[in-house]
Amino acid sequence: MAKVISAISYLIGKRPPSPQAVNVLFGNDSYLKQLVLTRVREVILPEEDAEFSMTRIDAAEATWCDVADALATGSLFGTSRRLVLIEDADSFVSEFRSNLEEHAKTNATDGVLVLTAKVWTKTTRLYKQLEKTGLQIDCGQPKPAELVKWLQHRAQDRKEIKLTADSARAMIEIVGSEVGLLYQELEKLLLTAESNSSPTPVEIQKRIGGWRTEKVWDMLDAACDGKAAEAMKQLERLIYAGEHPIAILGQIAVPLRRFAVATTIYRTAERERRRISLGAALEQAGVHRFYVADAERRLKRLGRVRAAALSRWLLEADMAMKGASSQADRARIVLEKLLTRISVTRQVRLDSLPVMPQMSRFG
Repeated sequence: MAKVISAISYLIGKRPPSPQAVNVLFGNDSYLKQLVLTRVREVILPEEDAEFSMTRIDAAEATWCDVADALATGSLFGTSRRLVLIEDADSFVSEFRSNLEEHAKTNATDGVLVLTAKVWTKTTRLYKQLEKTGLQIDCGQPKPAELVKWLQHRAQDRKEIKLTADSARAMIEIVGSEVGLLYQELEKLLLTAESNSSPTPVEIQKRIGGWRTEKVWDMLDAACDGKAAEAMKQLERLIYAGEHPIAILGQIAVPLRRFAVATTIYRTAERERRRISLGAALEQAGVHRFYVADAERRLKRLGRVRAAALSRWLLEADMAMKGASSQADRARIVLEKLLTRISVTRQVRLDSLPVMPQMSRFG
């Protein structure tokens, strides 16, 4: 049994690990959990049995006796294995950890227990037991390379469209790394694309995002120019159009992180007395060659002082939105704070474009 499998590997794998007596889907990406849960159900329960052979138990009210009874009770009409699902089971796991450990040791096959949780600690006995006899699927933020493979797999599976790695990366560049948003945009693309076609990165840029993507870039451009009021105006338009602040953060986080990485690469080269162009640093940071010119223009306007602080600012915003500020009104305040930080120029000159590659002229 694999120690832990990523959600993307489970979704696109030809032969993913089979569900066990105890299975845990953990991490902060709720949408990714639902995709994984759907596949787990398809593996365990034939379509005709799904309604009769699955039991959902409320984690807030569940006792171990309730769960044990549900696992042991066969369906009156279903003929497959029994599936018991407990979502948001963090508190349930804490209270009945010893029971789960013992149940995992039995390696039962008739009843299958699936738990979803946000936090899953590697140092517990339950975690180590499930490494041997269970299935643990990481539904946290996927790596960019995994998202590329997932988009390609999904496009091919849905409509026999060949989505190249470059085109998939272009989607991530535009939309961000939120799985739910990528899924929605891919579905829109599949509705209009012809079977066996292969959209280029340029075509992806034209088709995906539309007005909202343009406004996100307008907002980011204004912030990079130090125009906080204009950035807030564009943010307000996006929110009134139905965009959630968390989704907006997801769209701007990717280019901003790459700005931060490119700045680090450039400053490192300067210290080591190596010559490197800002465009080359951006490509090393993961910016696709189709977008290097625009990215270089924005990074020059942002300046080195603000660019060097981007990683910390993004981390603080991400942690806040995943914590007490997950609601739309609070998340908006977090996003406004981030845009204000980006807009404040301090000692940074933005009245002219610096000449590269002299680092002293970058910002």
